[in-house]
Amino acid sequence: FLSKHDQSLDKVIQKLNYITIGQLSRGGILSKDETTMIVLLDHLHELFTTWADSIGYVENMLQNQLIQAVGKKLTAKDFDEFLSFYSKKIFGPEYSPRPFSYAVRRKDHYPDGIISIETTKDNNNMKSGGVPVDTTTRRISGDTSPPIFIPVDAATAVEIQGDRFVHGWIQHRWGSQKNKEHTLLARAHQFSSFMVILGVMGGSNTFIPKDAIILQNKDEVLIPLLTNVLPSAKEFKDSIASLSPEQRAFAEAYRQMQLESSV
Repeated sequence: FLSKHDQSLDKVIQKLNYITIGQLSRGGILSKDETTMIVLLDHLHELFTTWADSIGYVENMLQNQLIQAVGKKLTAKDFDEFLSFYSKKIFGPEYSPRPFSYAVRRKDHYPDGIISIETTKDNNNMKSGGVPVDTTTRRISGDTSPPIFIPVDAATAVEIQGDRFVHGWIQHRWGSQKNKEHTLLARAHQFSSFMVILGVMGGSNTFIPKDAIILQNKDEVLIPLLTNVLPSAKEFKDSIASLSPEQRAFAEAYRQMQLESSV
């Protein structure tokens, strides 16, 4: 195939060279080399266009075959359901992702309310309701762990005891589709109250508060979550490969700060 291609291209160039020589003898302005360059560039453009069309055709064919195999065009919601279904089969009960929805309660008392992180069903309507996101969870018993302190001012800190839960949440992004919106939902029961404090961990036993709200007697609050996507370890490594040693050190230190403040 390539040999036939070369022969055909040589014939075209030879024919054009013969025509160009005749035109030069009659006062033409294009030389033989210039004519050859124009032909080759035009042919190269046609090759790239044909290659792009061929790749697009193959990808479209494979996409149509996959759609026919599964019976529908997959979305981010379908992929989340797929992972949720197989996670329950692959992981054990203690490691399988579970919905982020918890009752707020004191020990040996009736729940004071609930708190959850939900994915909205309708991206255009924050009040349309949603379903809790699935998170991997680690429970740390408060009986065997030191208390956590929340600084109120320079001389005052509130001591918090009880169980701790560390959650890991993977948010999937699907092509050009609009990302789902997520909300933190907190609701207090009648004749009950509790406080929701948002912040980051400043160490093993220090919680740095950023915002707080008191809910009582059937109060309900919906807080939209603005998530910042951090690059993966491989993406970060590739992005700093061409930086100077000083820039690389700064980028690594800044990423370490981002990772530490993400809890």
